[in-house]
Amino acid sequence: MLSWLLITSLKSGAVLAKNNVPTDQPKIDNSIPYDEILRAFNQNYAESKSLPHTLEITDKRKQAIAAIWNHNIANKKPMNSIERFGDYFEYCSDVEWLDNEKTGWLADFNYLVDYDNFLKIIGA
Repeated sequence: MLSWLLITSLKSGAVLAKNNVPTDQPKIDNSIPYDEILRAFNQNYAESKSLPHTLEITDKRKQAIAAIWNHNIANKKPMNSIERFGDYFEYCSDVEWLDNEKTGWLADFNYLVDYDNFLKIIGA
């Protein structure tokens, strides 16, 4: 018998982990232009840092992008456009701590689209 929490979660569209426990992962929103966002990263960040282009949008990356696309923080412009993502990646190319020349560490696509990292970068 399914528990009330599980049934309620399923009705709300929650994603289930392997152990049938609902996760907090958002559904993949196919209205978001993931390929164009990837292109904006490659043009506005990767090329300026001489990074190899990121070529694939996985489901995990789609979920990360969706979290940023749908974010709503007071006094911040929404990120729900290609232009805003392009501006974000261009801004990131000028943020010194995302490019540590001493250690050779450089933020990559996964780092920049991680929601918690995004909040740190924009200072939210």
